[in-house]
Amino acid sequence: MNRNIQAFQAAYSRARDYEAPVLEDISRDDFFRLIKRVAGHLPYPPGKAALRTLREMFEITRPSDWIKPGVEPICYAAQAEIAKRADCTASRIRAHVAELEVSGLVEKRTMGNGRRSGWQDRGIFFTPALERLAEFRQIADLLDEQDKSAARLRGLRSTHKRHLKSAITELTRLLGQNHDRVKQLSDAVANWPRADRMHSMSLQALAMHEADADNLCREALELLRHHEDSDGQPLENERFHKQDTTIKSNIENCNASVQTMPACAQADSSHSDTSPTGDVNCREKNGATSRGVHKSEFIEKLGPDRLYNLASDDMQMHLDIRKHRNGSLEFHDFEIAAKERLPELGIHNSAWNEAVATMGEDSATICVLVLDANRNRPDVPIVSPGGYLRAMTRRAKAGDLNLIGSLIGLSERKVPKGS
Repeated sequence: MNRNIQAFQAAYSRARDYEAPVLEDISRDDFFRLIKRVAGHLPYPPGKAALRTLREMFEITRPSDWIKPGVEPICYAAQAEIAKRADCTASRIRAHVAELEVSGLVEKRTMGNGRRSGWQDRGIFFTPALERLAEFRQIADLLDEQDKSAARLRGLRSTHKRHLKSAITELTRLLGQNHDRVKQLSDAVANWPRADRMHSMSLQALAMHEADADNLCREALELLRHHEDSDGQPLENERFHKQDTTIKSNIENCNASVQTMPACAQADSSHSDTSPTGDVNCREKNGATSRGVHKSEFIEKLGPDRLYNLASDDMQMHLDIRKHRNGSLEFHDFEIAAKERLPELGIHNSAWNEAVATMGEDSATICVLVLDANRNRPDVPIVSPGGYLRAMTRRAKAGDLNLIGSLIGLSERKVPKGS
């Protein structure tokens, strides 16, 4: 450790006319929070106790010293004073300062007897940390991206688990809970890490777990499909993949007269969709566009091919990847593709979570498909996809969201591929 301290001391030895960098767009306290955020990812990470000591020394300095040109922020306080503030011994403060030097966050310059003096510029200098501001910000940006990726993976795992448990319920009804494959699926999902434990998993481990969960969900759906084909009757969760693909007539049978959805700016108050009409089995009337939309007669009749053709090119790319890997498309794949599109569209997770809480993940998926496909309309382009989704959620809360009408308008504007 002493060798490392000497190396940092040599690197940060300053001439008297050296002008230290200043904080131009960040405060002293925010700078400390940035250091705390990235500390564990530095080549020589300081411990929590050392960071608490660093905070105490930061707070002893004047905030203006960090932003005033020609002034170098320095802590002149004696070890005993810092120890009193930090509620520990002076020897612990000495050890913490040495640890912070190794981490490249401070430089200690004292007099021959170890004393500090404001008159002679002897104390704890924070210039090493100031000079690494750009580095710390790069690390923080990387950590933010990793956090977003981890949140996305946790959300995908939640979708896989929901679909898998639904499939297990169907399989239990068909095959009995003692069937070998049903027991294997049930045991597998029971051994998955809890949602709170996933927050402590590394990004790599989380990605592997999400992929395994996705594959297991697909296995369960394939098993359902096999029994559907064997019995000749479509199961509740597995009707989607082999339905009639004449979208216009199917939609119009459910909802005879609706208008199309305008731009996001009008989506909340001046929406031109009429309230859903037609047979109640469409499950769109009186705000019933919510949970189980993929199990409704309306969605079942669309079929994956027609729904795929309604999707944007970008969403189709995600679906193509899943179809290439799995051989076919289920509504599960559309939900996963919709979640993958959220960050690409700039939609915040809070907007998605609110939509799911209001109308269910299935209807929220259709909302994302619709707004994604409509975002580049030449007549009324969607400027803010996140705002558009929030507006659709408000209409769903009011019982006025017309997904059928939105899909009719989309199908009229979009020429299906292969037609």
